[in-house]
Amino acid sequence: MMSKKKVAILFGGQSSEHEISCISAGGILGAIDRERFDPILIGITRAGKWVLVDQSTVLAIKDGELPEVDESLPPITADIHGFSYQGEPLHIDFTLMFSFRYCTAHMEKMERFRDCVRWPEFVM
Repeated sequence: MMSKKKVAILFGGQSSEHEISCISAGGILGAIDRERFDPILIGITRAGKWVLVDQSTVLAIKDGELPEVDESLPPITADIHGFSYQGEPLHIDFTLMFSFRYCTAHMEKMERFRDCVRWPEFVM
């Protein structure tokens, strides 16, 4: 049996489309093949903080409320070695990004980040 690929689902951000990004990430989380992939949810808060989001988090419209990334969640760091949580690397195989306006506004920064961490795949 092949080992599962770890896929980071990056979503949220500081744009007006924050909630739509969260809903998109929730759709992917619900549809992803868990036998082939181990998803890791990385949210970007409205303030720009990158956080680790639990997979049990509801990323859908619930009781008429739109989802958003919670500021109180534990932070992650990103550097030339990739993503890490509490000093431990997350060992991500590839990343799916659902923060389109954030990407457009920060494309140069994201491209430099991608080049630094040398991810095999970076899907925007």
